[in-house]
Formats: sequence, C-alpha cells, structure tokens
Amino acid sequence: RAFLFLEDGEFDNADEYAEKVLDIDPECAEAYVVKLLVEVELRKPTDLTMCDAPLSDSNNFKKAIRFANADYRKTLEKYNDAIIERINLARKNELYNNGVELMREGQYDLAIQYFEKIPTYRDSSKMINLCKESKENARKDTIYCHALKKALPFYASESDIRASISALKAIAGYKDVDDHIRTLTAR
Repeated sequence: RAFLFLEDGEFDNADEYAEKVLDIDPECAEAYVVKLLVEVELRKPTDLTMCDAPLSDSNNFKKAIRFANADYRKTLEKYNDAIIERINLARKNELYNNGVELMREGQYDLAIQYFEKIPTYRDSSKMINLCKESKENARKDTIYCHALKKALPFYASESDIRASISALKAIAGYKDVDDHIRTLTAR
C-alpha cells in the first residue's frame, strides 16, 4: 500500500505505512526505500536516478542497503551510481565549457587550469595544447606589433630600428618576421 500511495503522490500516507511496516519488521529494505522516496518526493524507485545528490547521503538509503538482499542491494547501488555518474558528467561538462569560454576570451592560463582538471574528458588534452599555442602566438603577436609600430614609420630613429630588429629576432620564423628583419636591416 505504501508504494500505491507513492504512485498517487500521497507522501505522508506512504511514510505512515512504511513506519507501520518497520514497526513489524525493522529490517525491511523496501520500507526504507519507501521512506527514501518520500524524503526526495519521488513516486517510484526507478525515479531515484533523477536525484540531484547521491543517495548514499541518506540514512534511509544506508538502511535499505544494509537490509536488502544481494540483488536488491545491487539495484539500489546502480541507482546511486547513475546519480554519481550524471553529477560527474555535468561537472566535467561545466569545467570544459568554462575552459572553452576562457579560451575565447584569451585567458589561456586559466583555461588550461580548467582543462587540466578533466584531462581525459572529450578533447581536453587537445584544448590544453591549443591554449598553449594560442598563448604563445598572442605573445609573439604583441612583440610583432610593438616592434613594427616602433620601427616602420619613416621617421623611426636608428635606436628604435635596432630595438625592433632585436625584438623581431626573438620571434624569427613567425609570420613575415624574417622579411621585416631583412627590410629593417637594409634601412
């Protein structure tokens, strides 16, 4: 009757009947499952996989596991494992999405930290390498732009040109840096 009350959403009545069963048999695993369902306001045991927190935090779950036969214990543990897996997957997905967003914003070091927390999830290891490459390219772009801005105007001083050549040599092979080094050296 307790399970019928649960099906109808009559949680107080279901709890009352579970208590009556436990008065007769304090080791009835199914009665503790009814109390667990009342606790999380669900109507049937298979719905337990939809809980937001692991069942193992509940005293009713612990008692149900303790008093259940081997098959029923396995079933209850599978419900809990499904919840934990779903929570872990959601956490990994959130970390991954945050990493991607930080990467888009150019916050490569922080993005790397997020991806390193989930190295085997999706293509996180590839994203770590991509962040490192992007960070290095951003560094080189800064040097490149600053050096050209300083040296290319026709009124650039000799010391500005030498400083720019020196800066560009540090990133030789990047974009058209080698061409600019030759052009500036010829000036």
